[in-house]
Amino acid sequence: MKNKIEINILVFIIIEAVYLLFFIRYDFINIFLGTLFGIILILLSNFFRNNRITNYLLKIMSIPIIIISLLKIVYFINNIYLKNYSPIIIGILFIMISVYLINKKYHTFIKTVEIISYFIIVFKTISLLLTIPLIKLNSISNSITLNYSNSFLIFGLFIFLLYKIIECYLDYKIKIKTILISLINPMLIKILSLNILGSFLFNKYNYPYVNYFKEINYFDFIERMEGLLSLEYMFCYIIMFSFFLLFVTKKANKLA
Repeated sequence: MKNKIEINILVFIIIEAVYLLFFIRYDFINIFLGTLFGIILILLSNFFRNNRITNYLLKIMSIPIIIISLLKIVYFINNIYLKNYSPIIIGILFIMISVYLINKKYHTFIKTVEIISYFIIVFKTISLLLTIPLIKLNSISNSITLNYSNSFLIFGLFIFLLYKIIECYLDYKIKIKTILISLINPMLIKILSLNILGSFLFNKYNYPYVNYFKEINYFDFIERMEGLLSLEYMFCYIIMFSFFLLFVTKKANKLA
């Protein structure tokens, strides 16, 4: 039972990290359609047996996620934390952390996920409490944009990929409701970012989900919290990147 809980926590963290890195600019209609498309692919895949070809295809599909996410994560760290450091050095250090993590047994990796999840819960609670007073109730409806595009297919493929990796290599089928619940938090982050910053600043900033924390200022004492609270996203990125790297570099019997 505990292992199932840990895997579900892993799913929550990975979906949030990938959403913020790749899909934060997607409109809600595209996220909805992408999720629906991913669920349809999952249901259809249940009629086919997993085999060696399936495993190779999953690994091939994961490689672009690893490469692009590494570039985005390095850029994130370079902009938020280490502006005066070389991106190459940051990338090497980040890869070293991930390699160290995945060279441990899978149990160690999933235990690390569980421990980090406690920090994430604390950061989320703090950020929500500090953000609530900044919410503009009269403009909440303007924070939900509905502009359709074919890009929803990419999000659907990611949902399908994550499901199949966990099914094939951890021998566990994610419940559809777990995927849907996992999407609530990153979508809430986007709504808060749009509500507090407005659509102009939201589209202007590279990381609007971090920049809206700059608006926090209570009594000139609690302010400039974006650096501290963005650690939550940093934890999510480490887990997400390490998970896909673990999947691509390890054999099936070594992962589970």
